[in-house]
Amino acid sequence: MQSWRSKIMQTGTMAELRWVLLHVLFAACISLPLAVTSGDTAKQNDTASQPAEMAAQIGQPVTLSCQFSHTKKLNAETFGQFYKTKPGSTVTGNVTLKCRPHITQETMSLCELTQKINQTSLDDEGMYYCEIIIISAEEKKTFTGPGTKLSLYAAPSVEIFHPPLLLSGHHVELTCNASGFYPQNVSVFWLHRGLPPPASMIHTKIQRDSTGTYSLQSQYGFDLVQEDHNTECLCQVSHPDWTVKNSSAIILNVNYGPTSVSVTSSAPESNGSVWAEGGSSVTFVCAADGNPMPDIRWLWGNLSKSHGGDTLLIANVQKKDEGLYICVVCNQYGEENTSMHLQVSERTWTAHCPHSRAPISEESVTHQAIYAVPDKKRKRLQGHGEVLDESHLIYTEIMAPAPSRNVESANSMSLYSVIGAKRQNHPGVQQQHTEGVSSVYVLAESPMSDLWRQQEPASPFQTFSHY
Repeated sequence: MQSWRSKIMQTGTMAELRWVLLHVLFAACISLPLAVTSGDTAKQNDTASQPAEMAAQIGQPVTLSCQFSHTKKLNAETFGQFYKTKPGSTVTGNVTLKCRPHITQETMSLCELTQKINQTSLDDEGMYYCEIIIISAEEKKTFTGPGTKLSLYAAPSVEIFHPPLLLSGHHVELTCNASGFYPQNVSVFWLHRGLPPPASMIHTKIQRDSTGTYSLQSQYGFDLVQEDHNTECLCQVSHPDWTVKNSSAIILNVNYGPTSVSVTSSAPESNGSVWAEGGSSVTFVCAADGNPMPDIRWLWGNLSKSHGGDTLLIANVQKKDEGLYICVVCNQYGEENTSMHLQVSERTWTAHCPHSRAPISEESVTHQAIYAVPDKKRKRLQGHGEVLDESHLIYTEIMAPAPSRNVESANSMSLYSVIGAKRQNHPGVQQQHTEGVSSVYVLAESPMSDLWRQQEPASPFQTFSHY
């Protein structure tokens, strides 16, 4: 029995020992993560962050920045500075360090170190690192940021040059000059008439200047045509770091000889000729294109007469004015001409009929014309057995009554006549013969004067036939 008691006592002691060991292991497991977390926080406090890259225009100010956090310690002092490429190469300029409490962790502070370079130059380009020093009673900590790459740029001035004379049909080289830019890797872009020309027509050279910046010369060569006049050519130089694309544009002033010469007339045209009635007025207008604007002059009368200007007025046209009228246009780059032939017809109306026209064909007669064509018919003469064929008319006239007021000498006016073949009996000759003549048609309009309108309705036109 004793042996069993001793065994039970020993068993209890061992159980308690096991419980103690479990408590120790549990406490170790709890304390280990806490130690790791505390170490990570301390490690985070010993690092700083910087922007990877910054860009600034040459001659303009730039501000370097570095952010970090650290644990507050009594009587601890914090210092900071920037150096370029390697420690010891400090940067000139005012350094500012500002800290504020952490939002969620009261024992920590968030800090920012900044330094301003007032006027940048090409020597300021490179890598910049921040260095942080925290001194307390217990220790001195020093850590640095990952660094910021500072890139500098300079936008160029761009200008296009061209020869003093631009002439259609000739080759021309436009030159685009850009100077004072940085860095070297820029893009040159041309536009002509709103479209980029082929790359084979553009040649660009870049060189480094004594100041460290670059300049370029880009040439665009092409053959000028008349359509290039008053069009735009643009040269653009750009870089990803530049805030704007720098460009220059010009309007081409292309010289060319006369083109598109044309003549218009106030009189009607038919079969390449201008028809005018005697006593009327005719106006010819000559138009042409060219740069500079060409001079215009008229030649006529077998080139014996001339007139300067684009408009030629011929008043009271007469038969002697018939002929070829030539418009000659010229400038210092060429000469062109065109012509118009003038035909003059006699008046078919007297002073009482001011609306007469030149002879025209039956096909072109309008509803305003009064005309007639004799019909072929046969009739038997009274008292004779002979049958008359009326196609053998000497002439046929359609008469219109003339106004009686203020008109004493005329009872009627002939509007239309036809001359045909006639059959005639000669005295003493038994055999009849036919005399053939050509048909002539004369067309006129009915007068519409106020005097005519005041007359009472006229009687129908009368037809007189003579045999």
